[in-house]
Amino acid sequence: MKLKTKDIIIIVLSLVIVTILVFILFNFNDKGPATNYSEPQQEDNNDKDNNEKGNDNKDNNNENDIKVDLDYEALESLTEIDNDINIEDDVDLEELVLLEEHGGLEPIIVSSDDILSSNLNFSDFKDQIEDYKQLLVFLNNDFEYIKSSSLVAKGPEAFYETKRGSAIDFAVFSFAVLDEMRYNPGIMRYDYINNDNEKESNFVLVFRAEEGPRHIVFNEDGVFLFEHGWSFKDLINTEEKRLAIDIDRYLYFVDLTYDLSEPGSIDWVINK
Repeated sequence: MKLKTKDIIIIVLSLVIVTILVFILFNFNDKGPATNYSEPQQEDNNDKDNNEKGNDNKDNNNENDIKVDLDYEALESLTEIDNDINIEDDVDLEELVLLEEHGGLEPIIVSSDDILSSNLNFSDFKDQIEDYKQLLVFLNNDFEYIKSSSLVAKGPEAFYETKRGSAIDFAVFSFAVLDEMRYNPGIMRYDYINNDNEKESNFVLVFRAEEGPRHIVFNEDGVFLFEHGWSFKDLINTEEKRLAIDIDRYLYFVDLTYDLSEPGSIDWVINK
């Protein structure tokens, strides 16, 4: 059968239309998935970035937690001190150690603008020293504490020359110096039982500053100044708290003497 020209044209047009439709459908299917999945892909990348940042933050937090734990471990390693002490955030560990060593009592900070030379002879030293603050700074800078059970002190000049001694030597020397400056010093000796269940004596220097009664303690960590109140009983209570001890008895020497082994005309005060 011979096709008419009209039929041929219709067939050609139909083929062209079909071809165009196939081309359009193919392009739609090819571009559609790329368009549909491009945004989720970006979200995945964002999620990955966020997760990485989250992990970084978590690591940083862990490092901070570790640092805080270490700080508190250092604090917890100290013996418990007085409950009245407030521990602030930027805590000074050295200060806390010092407080712990003194039963939670805070030493009075002493400084001096005029530092005496350790090269002075004893006579020039006595001429140049002006107040108790200079004395405390000088003792802390230039003298060495040596633990001893001796109840007889070196003479002040001998102690000055060697620049080393026990609490009794520090106390007698401080008495001699402060007495010349009219601070009305005295030496308190007290006896107690130490942790080894042995009798032990200690010596502190008591004097009257412009601010009120003060006493100086001497140990391997240095020379420290404390305020104790207005009576010997207050002083003894302060020392018991500072050292966490029970003091059995005490003596107060108002005159300069090197031998503090016997009370002489002074009576022991029994601490009850």
